[in-house]
Amino acid sequence: MAYPVKFLLLQKSELEYEVLIRGTSPAFTVQELRKQICKLGPLFPSEDILESSLPISDDLKGASDVLPKIKSLLESPFDRNLLLRIENLLNHLYHRLNRITCDTSSSKADSQQCASPLNPTLNSVLHRSM
Repeated sequence: MAYPVKFLLLQKSELEYEVLIRGTSPAFTVQELRKQICKLGPLFPSEDILESSLPISDDLKGASDVLPKIKSLLESPFDRNLLLRIENLLNHLYHRLNRITCDTSSSKADSQQCASPLNPTLNSVLHRSM
């Protein structure tokens, strides 16, 4: 199953991550970041990037920062655009968590703790969208 990320729906911190893991220094503005990812996205699809070059702590912090955004969106009145935004953030988070390579038991526990809220959040999105 594919989990496509629509980069133009991402906010600045998520765009910075998407540009950075593709080996490029992120620009300073959202507009420039969007230009960067529009060029880099087709060259380096999310599914083809298997590992993150970032420190595990940075990856986990970034993933943890996305979860409150998803929770906040889930508490808003639903419409089609909001559901697309939530789905996109979940797809971004899915790829981000899958790229984390854990080499110690403590980092594995940290990544599992970060990923554990993902399933209930996803289930909530699926049940509210039906």
